[in-house]
Amino acid sequence: MKYQPSIWKHNSGLPSSGLPIFGDLIILQFGKCRYSSIIPVIMESEDEDKPLDEYDWGPKLRIFDKDEHELISFYRLALQGESAYDWADPRFYRILRFFRVVEGFYTGNLDLTGRHEPRYVSAMKRWNVYSEDVLELERTLKRDEVKDISDLQPDHPLVMAWDKIQTKWYGKTGLFHLDTVLFNIHSVLEAIKSHPAPFLQRLTLTDLPPEILYEIFLLLPPADARKLTASCHDLKEIGLRVAFRSRAIRLNVDWDNLPKPLDPSAVPGLIKEAGEELKSHVDFLQTRKDLADEMTNMSLKDFWMELVQRADWADEEWFPVYQELLTSYHRLFSQVVATARHLQFLSISFISIDVTLIQHISLLPQLYTLCVFSCTISDDAQTLLHHCQSHPITNLTLSFTQEDHLTMWCLLLICPNLCNLTLISVDFLLEEPPRDIWDKITFFPSLQWLSLSYLWEGSLENLLEWFMNQPPLHSLTRFKYHSQDGTSDQTIFSLIDVLAAAPLEILVLHGFDGSGLEILDRITTQLPDLIGMALHRRHNERQRRDSLADWPHPSAKYAELFSRFTRLRHFRWNFRTPYLDGSPASIVGFEEGFVTEDQKIEERFQKQGPALFFDDAYVLALPFAAYCPTLKTHAVHIGHHAESAIDRSASGAIFVRQTNNEERDLIDEYSPFVWSSWGAVIPGPADRPNPSP
Repeated sequence: MKYQPSIWKHNSGLPSSGLPIFGDLIILQFGKCRYSSIIPVIMESEDEDKPLDEYDWGPKLRIFDKDEHELISFYRLALQGESAYDWADPRFYRILRFFRVVEGFYTGNLDLTGRHEPRYVSAMKRWNVYSEDVLELERTLKRDEVKDISDLQPDHPLVMAWDKIQTKWYGKTGLFHLDTVLFNIHSVLEAIKSHPAPFLQRLTLTDLPPEILYEIFLLLPPADARKLTASCHDLKEIGLRVAFRSRAIRLNVDWDNLPKPLDPSAVPGLIKEAGEELKSHVDFLQTRKDLADEMTNMSLKDFWMELVQRADWADEEWFPVYQELLTSYHRLFSQVVATARHLQFLSISFISIDVTLIQHISLLPQLYTLCVFSCTISDDAQTLLHHCQSHPITNLTLSFTQEDHLTMWCLLLICPNLCNLTLISVDFLLEEPPRDIWDKITFFPSLQWLSLSYLWEGSLENLLEWFMNQPPLHSLTRFKYHSQDGTSDQTIFSLIDVLAAAPLEILVLHGFDGSGLEILDRITTQLPDLIGMALHRRHNERQRRDSLADWPHPSAKYAELFSRFTRLRHFRWNFRTPYLDGSPASIVGFEEGFVTEDQKIEERFQKQGPALFFDDAYVLALPFAAYCPTLKTHAVHIGHHAESAIDRSASGAIFVRQTNNEERDLIDEYSPFVWSSWGAVIPGPADRPNPSP
């Protein structure tokens, strides 16, 4: 059964290129350079017709969505001349998606976008024309008795015909071998032959009960919730309360219209304009109690304060003027916090925290996450924090700046039930909390997650002195330490001694300068019950990022110590090994026979998979798996291509393969990168006492 399309007109809204109906020409701009790229419309929906360098931050609902977007950053480099990344073209996954979508309608298995009729019609219109183009070329090859088109010269008419098809549908040549395309086309034809009638989806989202739709809205990011709310009247009625639950209240800098160079005397006028815009926003929320009551997440930030603190034109003469003016607008932030009484998450950046703001925060009974970045706390507010009633905050992030950073430690006093603490200090020596508040900090027995980021070694030493004079960390299960400089073995040993009393499950150490062997020996001895671990060594004092580094000993020497672990499942480190080195896969060919003309490489690959192309990054996992029977994944810090999954047969044989998406998520959870976050510890109803007014 062949679907007969009606006349189809491409109406993507993109500028016409004069090309056939199958494509549009898009000009991609990077700085002063312009690059042209053909945007193919072979895929199943018009939302594919957008610049290939545009990253979609929305949920990944379709087949290969996540894989496609992982290539976007590499593709940007390719457009800017980085030839090493020319292979990273997102169209590769878009074309594969097209085959799987058409096939999915006839097998009944598709993605979260659904098997609805409009999508089927759109896909089949393209499938009929596209498949006929390629199958006609296949018939010509068989008639001329050409077994492999790659054996022909580039100027051969059949090669030129294949190039023309690729350019027409993909916008470029070389993305797929013809055999690969024909393999996928015949796979789809077999599915159609097995079940000629498509499996169309009869139910739509609006057929679900309102209670379930409301729960779906709650799971969506705010931007996607607003898009879904705008899609129809029924969903608007359900989702309006949820769509605006997150708000960003900002004293904004109009970067597009900011004069360059900036006259310091003109800054007060620009700040006043931003202040009026902020006041208008706050006034609106105060008049819309219905929206304010639904807000659960709020971000407050003064971009002007951040700018003047870092600008070289804000000298000693002008800075006090700017600071006084900006502080006068910070009272508006206090007003908007007072309006939103059901906040659960609050982020405050570059704001002068006064008594009023502290009072309003203490009156938020559902607040469990507080993030404070580069703020100052007034003397009156510090006094209030020393005597304020405790608050059920379970997650606290403090990012310090060198100016007045000691004042922010007072925020620890209102968090006796703290479960998750993150401390960030960039490019200055962080001092421990003032000793007069040590006895008033009581959350150490309940602390579950602790993260220390961008600290100097001296900062860690100061914090260790504080930790050693506090109750043991009997609840701590996750710990992460990141330093941009190399931390000595002795300091790391002191840290491990502090952590030894904790029931630690995840340990992340980024930034030590020793051999790693002594550190690993100490870890396996004192923390044998770890589940996940990440170790990143600094190659030298100039290496400040978490890239690959030379480790002094062979990898097998480190693997021997893994026999002490009792339940380790995930391990990531930055051991330097040649990447994309020559594959020993040819040995498999000698043992099992090479691919013949009758056995296509696609069929062989489906049977053997990545084993055809394994390299040292995967072989590296074998000794660790041999010494640690519980190990499930091994990762080298060079991206997901060096993330290995470990399988074992009933007889105990070890097999290493590339990880799937679920396993990659586990690696990020149990051995995260420095910029990764574990999220928040969400308290249950019993853990939320009502704070006293």
